[in-house]
Amino acid sequence: MSASSSASCSTCETSTGATHPFCPECGRLSPSFVSEGSFAIEIEEVPAEKLRADLVSRIRSWFPGVDALEAKARLKSGRTLLLQGVDEESAVRILDLLKNMKVPAKLVRAKTGRSLLKSLWNPGLVVTSAAVLLAILVGGITGFVLALAGLAAPSAWAFLRGGTGSPLVSVVPREPEEDLVRLSSEYSRVMSSLSDRDGNTLRDLTAAVFDVRQRLQSDSLASVAAGARTGQLFASLSDAVRTAVDVARRIPSASEEEKPALREELGTLNLSVTKTGSWFRSIEGQGLKPPEVLSEELGDITASIDRILDDVRSPRAEHGRAREKTLG
Repeated sequence: MSASSSASCSTCETSTGATHPFCPECGRLSPSFVSEGSFAIEIEEVPAEKLRADLVSRIRSWFPGVDALEAKARLKSGRTLLLQGVDEESAVRILDLLKNMKVPAKLVRAKTGRSLLKSLWNPGLVVTSAAVLLAILVGGITGFVLALAGLAAPSAWAFLRGGTGSPLVSVVPREPEEDLVRLSSEYSRVMSSLSDRDGNTLRDLTAAVFDVRQRLQSDSLASVAAGARTGQLFASLSDAVRTAVDVARRIPSASEEEKPALREELGTLNLSVTKTGSWFRSIEGQGLKPPEVLSEELGDITASIDRILDDVRSPRAEHGRAREKTLG
């Protein structure tokens, strides 16, 4: 996923990077983190095309493996099981954002292998009874067909009404590391205690860190050279957020004489992270061709294609004229 991909926080709806581990505004963990459990999320039919498209885009930002065409078709045609077998906290993070989007959804207990006999015990049995009785009265081939249709009614009812099919998201549990959970929780508490000025500094620093971390997970040459997720740059950026949270945590309770020094520490760290982000984006683009060079190359390519087409067409044209003379 590109570094520019975006999503929204499931709590404060702030626009954030799709792969950010938590929201830089409020600290809520990303919905892409899911733990195993006994809950599921069901989504009612989403008839509005724009809302459906927005929903599929949002789901794919959390779970890139979801097939967009299948998702749109299923969400349009009826109730859909989004995912199941997750814990309540994971499900609630996703459910909160769905509700913010005005998408009708609910938290339910995950189904645990409903028996065939129980699935067939449904109102379709009424149709079966009526059809069999009518088949006995009518008799013959017509009666036989009615009996078959009646016997199939409970199965059809169970298929159409009894369930929502397989989960749209085949969840591979992505458990957040304990350090990340603690950092997210601490970040949330600190942000709620800061002034707008200090909160903005911490938020900007954290968003900048997450942006570079996201870029380090790409396949770019710059990412490989920096060691990607296992490199020192990735680790140092993670440490920068922890340090920033620790510094910011001390600001509200510090004396008026101590606050300027703490704010300077936080600001200096923010400036350093911002410069690192700008530097990394610059080396990512070092292999890109200037616009004028690309324009010249594209012009040469199109001219070359035109010449090839002219060479192919010319013999056909000559052959056509020669054939006309022969026929004449």
